[in-house]
Amino acid sequence: KTPKFKINDKVAEKDRGLAFKRPNQKYGIPLREGVVINCTTKKNKVGSAYFYYDVLWNDSEKPQEVAQLRLKPITQEN
Repeated sequence: KTPKFKINDKVAEKDRGLAFKRPNQKYGIPLREGVVINCTTKKNKVGSAYFYYDVLWNDSEKPQEVAQLRLKPITQEN
């Protein structure tokens, strides 16, 4: 496996697909955008590797560790 994102990539939280919400909202909170500042690998008890990223959200001063599956890239058309 290889990481999906690189350091300094712009990312956003994935939409969790709730049925009753406004566009671009998750649980009534706007989806966050930020920048990847570090990538780490963790293994589960079976030994499969999963990627976690330290993301500095635009509205935060401290990075937060986020699983790769919760992130999507920000593209030019977004």
